[in-house]
Amino acid sequence: MIAKDTNHRLGNTQGKFVHVYRDVHTITSRYSVLLLSFIVLCLPGCQLLPSSATVSEGSNDTVPVATQRSAVVARDLVSALAQIPASGPSSYVYVIQQPRNDFGRVVARELQRAGYDLRLGNATQTQQQIAYSINAIPGDGARSDYEFTLSAGDIAVKRRYGLEDDRVFPVSSMLVSGADTSSMVIDDSLFDEPTSNRVQLAAVEPPAAIKLTPVAPKENMYNTRRSNFADATAGYKDLSQNILVFPNDSLMLGRNNKQLLRDIMSEFDEQTDVVSVIGCSHGKTNLSDGNRRLALGRAARVRDELTAMGVAESLILDEGCWANVHFDEMMPRRGVVLTIKRIKPSAQSPDAFG
Repeated sequence: MIAKDTNHRLGNTQGKFVHVYRDVHTITSRYSVLLLSFIVLCLPGCQLLPSSATVSEGSNDTVPVATQRSAVVARDLVSALAQIPASGPSSYVYVIQQPRNDFGRVVARELQRAGYDLRLGNATQTQQQIAYSINAIPGDGARSDYEFTLSAGDIAVKRRYGLEDDRVFPVSSMLVSGADTSSMVIDDSLFDEPTSNRVQLAAVEPPAAIKLTPVAPKENMYNTRRSNFADATAGYKDLSQNILVFPNDSLMLGRNNKQLLRDIMSEFDEQTDVVSVIGCSHGKTNLSDGNRRLALGRAARVRDELTAMGVAESLILDEGCWANVHFDEMMPRRGVVLTIKRIKPSAQSPDAFG
């Protein structure tokens, strides 16, 4: 069912949500938009976002139902957001924080499929930050309701969806904040079939095919005294930490370190974990620009070994720490600090939506 507004053009709706009905607009009272912050990864080069599913188009067996639900909701919200001129694909460069669950990944994918120039990190003054939230709505009976919000800068779309058996469906109007909605078209035909029959909508291409552009370069940790990913990993806890020691003035990983790396990564879960890789070089070196080259080179060597082991590059947070003096109070003199970080349970989304 295609619902198109045929009523008058609204004036200033900044800070308010506006119902988008078939025939009428109703300005509602002010809502506070709860926006969950997801991991910020300013990664070098184009990176891939992992997925909990390997998706084959047309196969109903390869996509988890939770991922399919997420994809349908994401497409509905992105379709609404893209129709608003001030938040449309051609209006800005958009920045999203690294998704930590299936819903975040399908939101990123749907935005890109809608034509958004999407990058990873925190938005600058000339960019718009993408954010989203999921709130479970308490209720009785077999149906579970969830409220989803998707925003681009100051503009937000919000809608409630019901979940019952194998179906997800809207249970409210589309609400819009901060923009004129007089020309918006809401296409609810997306929800006409059970989720299991809608796999092409959920996964025309694998979520792992998403490529994002970096936002900012990484800095020497010796100068900043903090990881480039400190804010990004605020929702994570350290699961384990180990030091891989390298020979002096060398980038050689060696057989023992390779075995140690395999042992360490045996507890790694790509659905919940990221791995921090900090290359270190502190003190005198005989190489030109040696400390920098050694620190970044060691981190890169371990990163390459991890990707050869099958770890998605987007889950590897590699950076360097270097100086021509010792930094024993925080970092080893020559080696790599490798830390597996696991997302805290409170940072995950409802199981029903991946």
